[in-house]
Amino acid sequence: MNKVFQPEWRTQNRTKRRFYAKYMSWLEKGGYFVVLCVFAAFIFAFNYKVEDVISADNVKIEPFSIPLEVTDDVMVLRLLAPDGSEVRSGQAIAEVVQGAAQIEKYLDPKIARPVPTTLVAPTSGTLRIDSKPGSRVAKGTFARIVDYSRLQMSPELEGTSVAKAAVGQKARITAINTPSPGDTLFRGSFQKEDLLSGGLMGDAVKEKIQKSIEHTTVRLRDDQPLELKDLKQIQVDADIKLAPGGTKSTATADPPAGFSLFGTVESGTHQGTVQIADLPSELDRVLQETVRSQSVGREIRSIDGNSWKIEDVTNIRFVVQAKADGSAAESKAPINATILNRKFAAKVNVDSPPEFLLRAVKEADQQGKSVTARVELVTGTKPIAFILLKRS
Repeated sequence: MNKVFQPEWRTQNRTKRRFYAKYMSWLEKGGYFVVLCVFAAFIFAFNYKVEDVISADNVKIEPFSIPLEVTDDVMVLRLLAPDGSEVRSGQAIAEVVQGAAQIEKYLDPKIARPVPTTLVAPTSGTLRIDSKPGSRVAKGTFARIVDYSRLQMSPELEGTSVAKAAVGQKARITAINTPSPGDTLFRGSFQKEDLLSGGLMGDAVKEKIQKSIEHTTVRLRDDQPLELKDLKQIQVDADIKLAPGGTKSTATADPPAGFSLFGTVESGTHQGTVQIADLPSELDRVLQETVRSQSVGREIRSIDGNSWKIEDVTNIRFVVQAKADGSAAESKAPINATILNRKFAAKVNVDSPPEFLLRAVKEADQQGKSVTARVELVTGTKPIAFILLKRS
């Protein structure tokens, strides 16, 4: 004991003295080990790098399409090709009367009807047109010619490294979500794996639940009672047993959570909202004179009813917020600004889309719905320490 502790350090408790004498060296080694582990973790956190990702959620997966646009209002007289039919480039698809004045003439039985205009398909593909004979369509997109074998997306990507996004990069497409009739998702457990399907149940389950619980009062914990209204989503969980069979018309299961595709950024524009607090001196002088001319001599009434007259305005400062994009003007000197938010508006072509996705997008488009997914763009790598520090 004399060799381990100085006399003034000794405890009066015999049990403690025995414990210190027997285990002190191990306690010291344990302390050194803990310090070593902390130091190693510190080095690891700054050397182990993870992907730096910008992303956008719930982005529509759309078929490649070319719009057929009209430059004026039209009235549809006759459809020469039905919606959903395959058309060739240059094929006539509709007879219309174009222009407000021409439409009025056509509707007046006392005037000779104008000669109708024939609209033709700009390219070959599947015709998508919502107009019916007798309907009037405002200028803009009259119809679309769709190629369901090619898929594209238009994400607005955001993240801390959005400035590094560029055309030609590979995009990762995950969390594919197909529309579910009646907002009912069926999740069947098969051999300990989930088999998801949004198109299996239809509206039957939702209708039965809607009729049963609509206008029912629900009581929430530590809150006031609420009345049930519209159903938002229903999930059905079940164990299922599968057997070989089925046809092409069978409902397609949704891809599993880990399924991913890749796409290529075909085009993109950097966009953002900026704040400018340091305007050019000449512009600042002109603006100050404008403010004074607009305010000096004017009368103003306070909320208490007193009327005042503005004699002078001083210490005028301007803070301007504006939208900006990637088309930088070279003719003007740059102005210092602060970025408020930034995004990269991209066009992404899906690389080699699988057959189930082509079929799902086509079915959703014909139903007026959309297949959505998450788009991620890897812009580089960064130490995991930066992420941990940001979250803390």
